[in-house]
Amino acid sequence: MKEDQDQENSEEQSNTPPNNEPKSHNEREQEPFLNMTDETKEPEPLLKPTISPIKAGFIGLMSGFFVYQIFSSILTVAIFGANLEQADPNALRLMQTAGQILFMLLPALILSKMIYDNVGELLRIRMPDFKGLGLFVLAMLMLIIAMQNFLLMQGHYAEVFFMNNPGFGFVKEALDTLNKMVEGSYKVFFRIDGFVDYIIIVAVVALVPAIAEELMFRGYIQRSFELRFKPFWAAVVTAFFFSIFHVNPAGVIGLFAIGLFLGFAAYKSDSMLTPVVLHFINNFVSVLFVFIYGESELTQPDGLLSPEMLVSAQKNFFYTGTLFLATVFAIQYYYKKHTKAAHL
Repeated sequence: MKEDQDQENSEEQSNTPPNNEPKSHNEREQEPFLNMTDETKEPEPLLKPTISPIKAGFIGLMSGFFVYQIFSSILTVAIFGANLEQADPNALRLMQTAGQILFMLLPALILSKMIYDNVGELLRIRMPDFKGLGLFVLAMLMLIIAMQNFLLMQGHYAEVFFMNNPGFGFVKEALDTLNKMVEGSYKVFFRIDGFVDYIIIVAVVALVPAIAEELMFRGYIQRSFELRFKPFWAAVVTAFFFSIFHVNPAGVIGLFAIGLFLGFAAYKSDSMLTPVVLHFINNFVSVLFVFIYGESELTQPDGLLSPEMLVSAQKNFFYTGTLFLATVFAIQYYYKKHTKAAHL
């Protein structure tokens, strides 16, 4: 009798799944993105890094900041001189593209292969759910409009602050100088002599950065941080470095918001194609506005707004921001429903 009972107990234990089995994507999707408790977690069984994921992530950041930004900047000045406005546009575009590929895209792929055993899983190389992608695109468009209006308000309130606090005039001068340098380099990129230039500009400014930067930031770096932190914090840290990576003081807050949304999109869709498409749309919209309205779109909005323009910017920011948040909730609901349906 006892032997029969022991045999039943052993059968029940053998039928109980172990707790350390790898989670499927559908099971991981049940973990909320905004859950900010339990900041650390063990690496996913599907990914076995040869070094600490935190170290791996910061190695990627060093490649992005020190190698790409600093080395590429020094090399660019050495070749074209300090006055980039006199540089040949195609040569500068080629330098930009080469830098993105050599110091962003290739390091992301090489580091992924060297440190992790499953590159495809790390970088989320898979097709997205296209209905979900449509929701992400709608949210991205709302966010772009909201951030454009935010820049108008930011320029207005910054001007009011510096007018009321003249002691910070040196800060304003430094920011204006840096912004003019950034705008000067942009103007060279957008010199157009023929139809081919339109295609080249779209490729250099929108397509290549979308692929290279997303594979590095939302792919290699954020994914590495996700192995030690909750997805929300991994996306926050990555978005912070993404925002300062672009060396654009006036756009830091907007870049952070966009970077955080791209991180959310990468995690929720579990496909690298989603943030790549969204990043491309963001850059392409900026390119399109320059094509339509000219170089004035390359200038950061500053100065005081009229009362009517300020109220209009505030209303537009509120309405588009609300629509953006509503779409984000719709995305959460869609993927939650999609996950439940997959378990049926």
